[in-house]
Amino acid sequence: MGKIGKTVSSKTNILFISARSDMGGGPRHIYDLIEGISKQHPEFNIYIAAPDEPPFYEKFKKNASGIISIPKRKLSILTIFLLIKYVKENKIDIIHSHGRGAGIYSKILYIFTKAKVIHTFHGISKDKKLIIEKILSFLTNQYICVSQSEYIKAKILDVAPTSKISINPNGINLDLFHYSKINNGNIYTIGVIGRLDRVKRIDKLLFAVHKKHDDLKNFIFYIAGNGPLKDQLIHFTQKYNIEHLIKFVGETHDICHFLNSIDVLTSFSESEGLPLSVLEAMACKTPCLLSDIDAHRTLAANNCALLFNPDDPDDFLNKLISLQDKTSSDSLINSAYKKVCTEHNIAKMIDNTVKIYDSYL
Repeated sequence: MGKIGKTVSSKTNILFISARSDMGGGPRHIYDLIEGISKQHPEFNIYIAAPDEPPFYEKFKKNASGIISIPKRKLSILTIFLLIKYVKENKIDIIHSHGRGAGIYSKILYIFTKAKVIHTFHGISKDKKLIIEKILSFLTNQYICVSQSEYIKAKILDVAPTSKISINPNGINLDLFHYSKINNGNIYTIGVIGRLDRVKRIDKLLFAVHKKHDDLKNFIFYIAGNGPLKDQLIHFTQKYNIEHLIKFVGETHDICHFLNSIDVLTSFSESEGLPLSVLEAMACKTPCLLSDIDAHRTLAANNCALLFNPDDPDDFLNKLISLQDKTSSDSLINSAYKKVCTEHNIAKMIDNTVKIYDSYL
C-alpha cells in the first residue's frame, strides 16, 4: 500500500474513493470527473484512494495531489486505519465515494473524521447488502444518482431519506467521440462493452446466438472486456460451436474506434446506473439495442434506442434485424445524438458536482 502527495491548506481537499481501477464505467466516470475538476476548478485539491491496477491508477495520479492504494473490492481493517490517518494528515474536507465497496469505507471515515461524505451509487442492487446501506445511510451527507431511473429506484427501495438524494446524470467528453464509420462489407457487426460478470449477462447473449445461429450467417459479435466469467463464456462458445460468431477481444482502450467499427452496440445487463458505453455509442452515432431495464429505458426514451426482452432470443433477433433498415437506424441515431449532446455533456456533470461540493463548504 503506497501513497504520494502533500496537502495545500489554502484549497478545498477532496478524497475520491473507488474499489476498482480497472477498465469499467465506474473508474472511467471518476477519471473524467477528476480530470475536469482539476482543469476547471483550481480551488480544489484532488486525492485518490483506489487499487493499484491498470489502467486507471496511473491515470488518477496525473490529476491528483495525492494517492493511496487500497485493496480491490475487499474491506480491510488495516486499510481503514490508514485511510483515517490519510484523511486527517491531508485535511480532507469532502470524501466522495463511488460504488458500494467504496461506500463502506466512506461511512467508516464519517465516524472518525470531520469530513463530509458524498456517495455516488453507480447502480443499486436489491440484495441483502442493501439493508446495510439503509441502516447506515445516516453516515452519508449526500447521495448522487447518475440517472432519473436510479433516483426513482433509490426512492422506491427507501435507500436513504429523499432529502439526501440528488440526480447528476452521467456525462461524457464529446470531444473524444465522433462519427467515423469503418466499412465492414457484407458482415453485420455487433459489439458489447463491459465487465464479464453476472450482472452483464453475456451468457444470455451467447444463448440467444446459439438458439438463432442459423439466422446469423453474416453476423459477428465482438465482446470487449474481461472479468471472472471469461473462461466460462469462451467454453460455452466452444461447446455449442458458435466460435465463428463470437469474438472475445479483451479490454479496448480506444473505445471510439471500437464503436465506429461496429454496426450496433448491444447490452444484456440486468442492472445499470447509466452506462457510459451507451452514451459513447450515441455520440459515435452507433445505434443501440438494449435490455429492457430501468436505466436503458431512460436512455431509449424518445426513440433513442431499441429495447428487447433478454430472455427472448426471437425478440432480440427481430430487433437486431430491424436495425439493418437504414431508415429505422438513422432515426434512432439522430435522436440519440441530440440527447447525448444536450443532456449528457461532461461539462454539465462537473458543474453539478462542484455545486454539491460547495453546498457543504
